[in-house]
Amino acid sequence: MPRPFNSGLPGGFLCGIPLYLLILTAPCAAQEVPDTLKERIENYFEALDGKFEAVAGAPAVRGTRLRAIDEYFIHALQRHQSFFALIRTNSKGVVISEVVRGAGPERSYRKIGGQRWHIYVKSKKRPYYGLLKGDNGRYYLFWGRPVLKATSHGQRFVGAVATKIDLWDCIHNFTASITEPFLIRLGNLSLYDHKWREVEDSIEKRISVPGISRISLRHEQPKPPPPPRADTVVLPAHSKEHTQALSTGRGANHAQNRFSFAKLTLIDKIVFGLMIVALALLLILIWRLFAWFGDWRRHKKVEKKENLFS
Repeated sequence: MPRPFNSGLPGGFLCGIPLYLLILTAPCAAQEVPDTLKERIENYFEALDGKFEAVAGAPAVRGTRLRAIDEYFIHALQRHQSFFALIRTNSKGVVISEVVRGAGPERSYRKIGGQRWHIYVKSKKRPYYGLLKGDNGRYYLFWGRPVLKATSHGQRFVGAVATKIDLWDCIHNFTASITEPFLIRLGNLSLYDHKWREVEDSIEKRISVPGISRISLRHEQPKPPPPPRADTVVLPAHSKEHTQALSTGRGANHAQNRFSFAKLTLIDKIVFGLMIVALALLLILIWRLFAWFGDWRRHKKVEKKENLFS
């Protein structure tokens, strides 16, 4: 029989801006893509929180059919490997559905309405984030969310959804796409190391994980880029930009100078054909003029010779 859930730590316009300012700031915002290890870890847990929000807000979970809730929880645990357990209570804090990974649905109807997390989500109608330490020594994120029903008087609390998330498993799943070594510390405890070895030149930063107040990341100090080789000529930035601009300009001019007969319209083709015919007639006329002029000169020479012997 699964253990009762216990909570650990307490949970902790652009209007009026000119259009040109938005245009200027938009490219800058697009370039600020999080790429540091710290930001990637924080984004991972933020995405995990979004997945739990989707589970808590599913129509089957907000409904009253207990079998539908059980089936959805089983499906959610299969789809999200980081979730260890899911629980659903009614408005009075009675557990009406509980599914633990590797076990079947449990319906003990025990009362947990007096636990800190349930009191918080019921009174505040806001998510709860905490941390638990299991009997096996592992740490679990404990997140809870209220189940609300819209009424004519506003949002009415009809229950809560909670999940236990194995913290070690989360970080282990995150490292699947990480190659650089790092160490995760929970307070003074080394929680998880990924290819880590003690180095003199390392830095440690606090990371933001919902439900944990003392978790940090240690990794090597980023190395500066190597200096350029002595036999390598480094052009100034403006020279490179100027060269690229010239190359781009030449390419654009070359593209503009290329003629494509297929792109001409019907009228353009007719005009183009008439111009070719006129040019051909002009050449024929010039050739005939030269031929006539040659005949005329020869005829004059013959007349001159005849006059000499007359």
